[in-house]
Amino acid sequence: MRAEEIHGFLRGVFGDEASLEVPGSMGESLDALMEVEGIFAGMQELLEDPAQPATASDLKGLRAQVAELTAIAERAMHAVVLDARTLREQELARDEKRGAVVH
Repeated sequence: MRAEEIHGFLRGVFGDEASLEVPGSMGESLDALMEVEGIFAGMQELLEDPAQPATASDLKGLRAQVAELTAIAERAMHAVVLDARTLREQELARDEKRGAVVH
């Protein structure tokens, strides 16, 4: 589920674009999200592999890793949202200086 959440967030940011040019800090947060999404997807594949059933100990360790990765993803998403807001505010300020009408 976490991989799907991150994927949906990234799709919301990128839309149909394969890549975007963004400031460094926003790019770092997006890179972190893509990496965490991949880790979650890999975890899911392992858990769904009937040839390698997870033990109770495996699941306990996995739970801690999921919690840590979730916190990383949430911080990265928050940073992306804040950076996007700042970019939008800067864009609106430039438009106002140029006398452009913003709808």
